This record gives sequence, structure tokens and C-alpha cells, in this order.
Amino acid sequence: MSSTARTEVHPAAQPPPAVAGTSRPGLALLVITTVQLLMVLDVTIVNIALPTIQSDLGLTLEQVEWTITGYALTFGGLLLLGGRLGDVYGRRRMLRSGIAVFAAASLAAGLATSEEVLLLARIVQGVGAAVASPAALALIPAAFPDPAKRARAMGVYAAMSGVGAAAGLVVGGMLTEWASWRWVFLLAVPFALALLAAAPAALPEPSRRRGSLSVTSAVLVTAAVATLVYGVSRTPAVGWVDASSLGWIAAATGLTTAFVLLEARRVTPLLPKAQLRIRDKQVAWGAMFLLGAGMLSTLFFATQFMQHDLGFEPLRAGLGFVPFSAGMVIASQLAARLLARTGPWKLIGIGATVAAAAAGTLSTVDAGQGYAELMLPAIALEGVGFGLVFVPVAMTCLRGAAPHEAGVVSGLTSTMQQLGGAVGVAVLVSLSTDGAVGVHHPDTGTGFLVVAGLLVLVAMAATTLIAVRSRAPHATPVPQGSDGPLRI
Repeated sequence: MSSTARTEVHPAAQPPPAVAGTSRPGLALLVITTVQLLMVLDVTIVNIALPTIQSDLGLTLEQVEWTITGYALTFGGLLLLGGRLGDVYGRRRMLRSGIAVFAAASLAAGLATSEEVLLLARIVQGVGAAVASPAALALIPAAFPDPAKRARAMGVYAAMSGVGAAAGLVVGGMLTEWASWRWVFLLAVPFALALLAAAPAALPEPSRRRGSLSVTSAVLVTAAVATLVYGVSRTPAVGWVDASSLGWIAAATGLTTAFVLLEARRVTPLLPKAQLRIRDKQVAWGAMFLLGAGMLSTLFFATQFMQHDLGFEPLRAGLGFVPFSAGMVIASQLAARLLARTGPWKLIGIGATVAAAAAGTLSTVDAGQGYAELMLPAIALEGVGFGLVFVPVAMTCLRGAAPHEAGVVSGLTSTMQQLGGAVGVAVLVSLSTDGAVGVHHPDTGTGFLVVAGLLVLVAMAATTLIAVRSRAPHATPVPQGSDGPLRI
């Protein structure tokens, strides 16, 4: 890009959201973060219940696995469209619509007596989550226009990602062991109803600009994401040279190419072009992809190690993630307070380095050491690292988005995280089994080592970006606590 086409934009110069915030910030934060908790919780809470569901409904292994895949396909595939719906029709309205759909589908899943009903309910759950999740994230700038309060709210929101993912394993084990697998789904219903009742009074409705939904672009990108997730999710079972999996991945590539070409010609594209040209956001979205891969892979490999190598029962294995969640909660709040002082990229570099060191340590753990000696402090430290990274990455992704673009920008941010998780786990499982099909237990040491490598890439990107800024001639002066101007 030529120097004449590059514009310096300082974060402070970005227009503030066109709302006055909310008169009930505590309730607003509770609603927004509970939505995030429910959506993320549902990704992992079902895993531990799968053997019981399979036995109770008489399903094959492939059929029961679709209770995970069906949700992942619609959730990950529809996030961009869900974000755009919030921009056009109102985020509070779409958040409530998404929650209502999610609640109805959760009830249907909990009462299901056949494979068809359960699978359909899980697919519809994903639809509701894809509408509600980006709306919740986009409402944080609207509900908290003050930068300091917004950073603290984002810290709580980011913490919910880690808490929800890890708590799903604990809650799923408790409900399956002490009650019934059906409560894995039914638990969401009363929480969703409470959110529906609280949202109108708690949340503002940001101003919106009526516009096109870019239906063709939305269909293309949804199909591309869903096709990629499906193709990659098959690889641990059938291998990377399976013709059908490669066909799905090739189809995803073709759909993505068609989406990019169509977006380039549109006057009002689905994704705002100005946002996509900002270098900070490009790096942040890439980091979010790697973080999604790293965190979900950590949960997967740690679960495998605790259950297969240490012999933990599902509930005990779930409780083994409490230090991870605690570390992420504490560090997320710390990151929110340090953000204005250090700037985002310094925090990202530090947090990614800490998490990478912890993942590297986990790669050396063996069953003879047990859990408490090395695994407990390492997994807690990795939670701290993720907590330090997620807040500044999410803030960078959302920063400067115009009010009418915040929903789709939030959708893109969530899409990168979900794609990273789905693609990352499949790739890392394949690497940890040397690509062999039919291997029941992956080499968790190799898996954690690759996770460490992904986090090192995030740290290197942050360090490089800071270094490039420091050498940039005629840089715009910036106040203390900023890492420098954004380049468009």
C-alpha cells in the first residue's frame, strides 16, 4: 500500500458510540456476561455427557458426535450474519431473539427421545447462540461509553470465555453423575428466561442505520465457515488424506474466494472495508484465531491427560480445571486495569509469553508426577496468560468500529475464535497422533508443545508490531498508555 493511501488514526479520535450508556451498568454487565457464559458453556458442557446420551438413546458414535458438530456448524457459521442482523434490526432486540431461540432449543434437547429431535435442537441452539453472542459483545461499548469502565466490562466478558469453557466440564460431570444428562440442556432454560426478562431494563438500544443485510455475502460466508468446520472436524477420525474431507475443505476455499470477490465489488459490503484495512485489527483477528485454537486445545489435551493418564473420573477431571478458570478470571480483571497504562500490545506480548511457557511446561508432565506437583501450577499459569491476552485482543478488534458496524465486527471477532477452536483442535489432534486414524489417545505432550508454539506466534506478532511502530518515521504523537496510532 502506498504511503499516500495510508491514514493515521489515533484511537482517541474514533467517534464514540452514539448512546449515553445505561443507568444500570451492574445489571447490564450481568446480562451481557451471562449470555456469553451460556453460549460458551454449551460448547463443552455436553462433552462429558456424550457416553450417557449415546447409551440412553441408543446412538452410534457418529450420531452422538453430531450433537457437538451440529452446534459448532451453526454457531460458527452464522456469527457474521448474526452480527449484521444486530446492526440492522437492533442489538438488544436480536440478543433477546437469539436467547429465546436458544432457550426453546435447549428445552427441546433436554426432552429429546430420538436422534433426530436431539440433532435438530442442537442445530437450532447454534442458530440462537450465533444471533445472541455478537449482539452481547457489541453492546459493551454501547452500555459502557467510558473507556475505563468499558475495559473493566471487557475484562469480565473475556473471563467468561475461560470460565464457561472450563466450567462446562465441571457442571456437565456433576449433572450427568448426580442427576441426568437431560439437565445438561435444561439448565440453560431458567437462565435464558431470566435474561429475557432483565434485558429490556438493563441494556440500551444503540442507534442503528437501516441497511442491506448483504444476503448473498452472508450466505457465502456462512456456507464457507460451516463447510470448513465440517471438513476439518472429520480429519481426526478419517485422516487428512480422506477424499471427502479434502473435498469439503476445497469447497470452503472456493466459497471464501467467491465471498471475497463479491465483497470487493459491493458498495455496502457485509464486512466494513475500512475496518479490515487497519493493521492492528488484522493482527488482533489473527491472534484471536490462534487463541481460540490454543485454549480449546488446552482443554482437550488436559482432559485427555487427566482421564486417561491420571485415571480421573469425569467430575474430578472437570474440577481439575478450576485453577485455569481462576487464573483467567483474576488476570482478565488485572488486564482491564493495566490496559490504559501499558497499551494493548505490550499486554498481549506478556500474556502470550506466560501462556506459552505454561503450555511448554505441561508438555513435560507425566503420570508419575500426578496432578498437584506440576500440572496444577502450570494450568493455573496458562489461565493467567490467556486472561492477560483476551481482553486487549478483544478491545483492539472492537476499537473504533462505528455504531452501525459494531455487530458485524463483533461477529467477525467471535467467528475467528470459534474457527480457531474448531480447526485448531482437529489439526492438533492429528499432529499428536502422527496423522494415524483410529488412535484412541493422543500424545498430550506433543499437543501441548504445539499449543505453546501457537502462543509464541501471538507473542512474536505483538513484539513485531511494537517494534515496527517504534521505527515508523513521523509517527503521530500519542498519549501515555497507547501503543501508537492505528494505520489504515
